[in-house]
Amino acid sequence: MSLTPRIIAEQSLTAAEDAAIRVALCRCFPVDHEIFCKTRAWHGTLPTWSVVVEHEDLIIAHAGIVEREILVGQERVRAAGVQNVLVVPEHRKTDLFRRIMLVAMAEALRRQVDLGILFCTADLARLYAWVGWRLLHGRSVIRVDEQGFFQPLPEKNVTMFYPLARADIPPGDIHLLGNDW
Repeated sequence: MSLTPRIIAEQSLTAAEDAAIRVALCRCFPVDHEIFCKTRAWHGTLPTWSVVVEHEDLIIAHAGIVEREILVGQERVRAAGVQNVLVVPEHRKTDLFRRIMLVAMAEALRRQVDLGILFCTADLARLYAWVGWRLLHGRSVIRVDEQGFFQPLPEKNVTMFYPLARADIPPGDIHLLGNDW
């Protein structure tokens, strides 16, 4: 069984693929079942493209990538925002997480994106660091909420970045120029 990651552009995602990703999200994030049973759009933001691994017509691993220009300090950069990363429980500890994340960042680099950025809880930071992500300390992250107000990223989250077309992230605070993903 090869379990090869593949990239799906959001505009070519089928209804069946959308449903299969939502089923996997509900399985992996039961606390957010009410959201994911209806949509994959976290805070209203759908990915630009996704990396998926399928097995027996089920999505067993997924990473959504939101391509967006953001402001870091005084500089605009193209970011690959990572959302909805999952590996279903029975396929964990099989290298799928590493594979989907590396495929996602390789595709972002191919698309000439400046850097990857993600938000996770502190307990997951070590997992992302294992595949090359770096913690950002001492920077505020501002998002635009559903009502159009500027809000800080929730304190439960840490921010991580991944060098792509740029070797490092510019200095300064981060404004997502939209809601988080």
